[in-house]
Amino acid sequence: MRQPPRILVLDDEPGVRQLFESVLSADGYEVTSAGTSQHALRLLKYGKFDVAIMDLSLHDCDGFELIKQVREAHPSINILSTGGYMTGTVPAMAKAAGATAILEKPIAPGALRQTVFSLLHPLD
Repeated sequence: MRQPPRILVLDDEPGVRQLFESVLSADGYEVTSAGTSQHALRLLKYGKFDVAIMDLSLHDCDGFELIKQVREAHPSINILSTGGYMTGTVPAMAKAAGATAILEKPIAPGALRQTVFSLLHPLD
């Protein structure tokens, strides 16, 4: 039996983590969450994930640097960068750091589902 896609949610806001977990778990994904960058890095070190959803505005690190670090260590992972102020140069900076896709908060459940699905099943 094939394993469901594994998704890591990194956000320092518990409500956001719970919402993302609830929405994505209902779609059949295996979801693991972390509230700090260090916790997320440990999870990534010891587990394989298909998608990492990473908030840019973390209290314990620079989100752009974290994306770079994750991209270097895990070149095949899809990184969905999220944040409340995705204006100006922020989206381009997230992409340059290694984000595969970007969503601005607040994120509607439908947009989250659609974006994660498109990351896991890109058009050929």
